[in-house]
Amino acid sequence: MDCSQSKKSYTKVNLFSDFYCLYNKFLIVDKVVSLTNHGRDRSIIHKFFLLHLNITSNKFIENKNEILKFINDINKTLNEYLLKYRKFKIVCDYEKDTRITKIEEKKVKELNKAFKDFYLAANLYTKHRKNMSDDDLKSIFEKMITDYTYGVFEKTDDSESCIENFHKCFEDINIKKITNLKQALMEFNNAISHIVRADYKQENEEEKNIIRAINHLERGTLDYYKSIIKEFYFLDNISVKNEKILQHIRCREFNSIGNTKIDIIKFYEEFIINIVK
Repeated sequence: MDCSQSKKSYTKVNLFSDFYCLYNKFLIVDKVVSLTNHGRDRSIIHKFFLLHLNITSNKFIENKNEILKFINDINKTLNEYLLKYRKFKIVCDYEKDTRITKIEEKKVKELNKAFKDFYLAANLYTKHRKNMSDDDLKSIFEKMITDYTYGVFEKTDDSESCIENFHKCFEDINIKKITNLKQALMEFNNAISHIVRADYKQENEEEKNIIRAINHLERGTLDYYKSIIKEFYFLDNISVKNEKILQHIRCREFNSIGNTKIDIIKFYEEFIINIVK
């Protein structure tokens, strides 16, 4: 299946068609491999994330060469991915040219807004991480390791010593390279999966899949913002004034559960923009 037709007609519609065609090719193998000991290849999902971001950008014409490089690179990566896991003998109709266009052409307002919010949050998270010192990042890393191990193992008298020794193993890691969030990237993957599936279902299922895609993007957006807030707390960088604002946002979020008319993401967005300089 050749998913790279954009060179013939360079439009957003064709670029999105290439994107979803490639993602469908990935999902066919991923849905099997992700359940094995090999797990999900997040590096491929991150490449798709960057490709979609470039296509979505208002400057996509200026990014033409970059986008085509992304498409060619992903095509090559997917071919290697399919070859690597050929032992599973996955039988699916990925040879069929499934060029998804109707979702983007319909220009679903809520979906477009969800992507816009998601990418703004991703950008703020990246900016936040790049602004931090290596010492701050290592401090956060140590506290996150501590949180995780206490959630897996029972706390004992020598836990602190164990955590300290475990942390020393990672002293040479360049943590600053981690500028995207694992759980947000998985929400992106889930959202795109629903959009892809919307094209294959009956019409009454299409809307349900789009709604689910929006929900995943909204969760990913909040994951970015709440991770930034948690890391500020890890470093004791939340002022009394900001803590009161945050408490107000959390109360609004809790009290508006199930109320889709309140855009809680907008409150978090304004808060994060003010603290991430």
